[in-house]
Amino acid sequence: MAQKPKPTTKTLTLEERVEVIKLSDKGLSSRALATQFGVGRTQIQNCVKRKAEVLSDFENNAPCNRKRKLRKTGNEAVNDKCWDWCLDAIARQVPISGPMIQEKALQIARVVGNEEFKASNGWLESFLKRNNLTFGKQCGESGGVDTNTVDNWIDRLPEICEGYAERDIFNVDETGYFYKATTDKTFFRKGQKCAGGKKSKERLTVMLCSNMTGDERERPMVIHRSAKPRCFKNIKTQNLPVIYNSNRKSWMTAALFEDWVRKFDRKMKAQGRRVLLFLDNATVHPKLTGLTNVKLQFFPPNTTSVLQPLDQGIIQALKLKVRRKQLQFIMDEMDKDKTSSGPDLIKNVTVLDAIYWLAAAWRELENSTFSKCFRKAGFPWAVTPTDADAINDAAEGNVADDSGVGLNALSQEVFGCDFSDVADIDADLTVCESRQAEFYLTVTEPVPTSSPPPQAECDSSESETEDVPESRLPTFQESRDAIALLRRVALHAGSTAMLNFVMGCSDELSSINAKNMRQKKLGDYFSVSAPKSQE
Repeated sequence: MAQKPKPTTKTLTLEERVEVIKLSDKGLSSRALATQFGVGRTQIQNCVKRKAEVLSDFENNAPCNRKRKLRKTGNEAVNDKCWDWCLDAIARQVPISGPMIQEKALQIARVVGNEEFKASNGWLESFLKRNNLTFGKQCGESGGVDTNTVDNWIDRLPEICEGYAERDIFNVDETGYFYKATTDKTFFRKGQKCAGGKKSKERLTVMLCSNMTGDERERPMVIHRSAKPRCFKNIKTQNLPVIYNSNRKSWMTAALFEDWVRKFDRKMKAQGRRVLLFLDNATVHPKLTGLTNVKLQFFPPNTTSVLQPLDQGIIQALKLKVRRKQLQFIMDEMDKDKTSSGPDLIKNVTVLDAIYWLAAAWRELENSTFSKCFRKAGFPWAVTPTDADAINDAAEGNVADDSGVGLNALSQEVFGCDFSDVADIDADLTVCESRQAEFYLTVTEPVPTSSPPPQAECDSSESETEDVPESRLPTFQESRDAIALLRRVALHAGSTAMLNFVMGCSDELSSINAKNMRQKKLGDYFSVSAPKSQE
């Protein structure tokens, strides 16, 4: 008599295990869950017992079709460091191949002292499968984006954001900005670094963070090469409308980012809020521990061009506004100097000018721009469906018609492109250190694990090389005269908004002067009343 074939044992996928945990938390018994999913009670109980591990895998974008727990092979250190290297390559749009991964793994194995490791084809196959990696052709910024990964992520978003209000969901990202861009210093593409020479003096890295509703925008962080540019004379950096940092390459570092995140965490704790912060897998975005009120949620690798809200039109809208202010500055300078051309006049732009433009443009963006771009990135509850048609308007930056001021013609002269394209001048500028150089490490060189501390390797030579006039602090009377002049302009133009603003400035100036006078009198009092020392 023929024996009956043994029934096949079903193994739950990661996605199914997450669903089991959710239903278990709602009170369903192990027996009921086993029946519903067609598995034994033991598998259900083990799943619930390993709840923290399962949810951690799910939140860290492990393949949702993974069925079994990964076995310990003794190569975990090599696998982890090799995966970090792959993430960095993907984030930088650097093409990598199987042999490259194998060579990198062998190199890491020698560094960590794993002499028995063999980067065989079998290991490579397991590594790719374990990390859900597939090879494909890159094409531009969105090259290699896996539509299945994107669709799966969007399906998971409601679960990831469960328990967080719209105002408590944030996104943070960096972008590059050439504040002295001219026709021959523009259009950098992914993989083209600007690390030294004159260009590095004219570039900034800007970090932006906002919540979904757009009503909470953190102060932008601006990173430049000089710790104290000449244009900062008599100005305290903590009084700037941005968070100012510096290092030799004007790049974001892991240390700078960690410092910002921990301060943001303390701020949320003081407000009694728990927030969700979405970010990409860049090398300078470490997985931090010890955060109490901020949960870091990383996007799947190589998907931020599609899934990151700030990349769906917010950064472009910001840059359009900044470039408009820059061009307006040039036009004003042209009125004062009738002989110089646009590229010559733009040399007068300082880091301080760029900071003011960035801060003002960030403040001027409409709240609806943020909610629409969050929706475009897959957050379906960000705006109502009737607003969906306006998403493309957000990507265009709501820039008004420029025919009255001739911005297109001036943009062609200064930037070599139409004003509508000017936001893309530095769209793909490198904003942080890449670890691709590690591929050429020798066996005696350790793999770097951290970035230099904030303000490391600052370059203070700008004040000696950049021809920028030093700023003199105006007197109180000069400030009053300037306000009086602005008041006359507002009255002549019939602008109530400008008049109210100028009057507010007048009141604030009087308060500042009164405070300074009190401090001066107090200082005089102590200097006069201090007892004379006995000889």
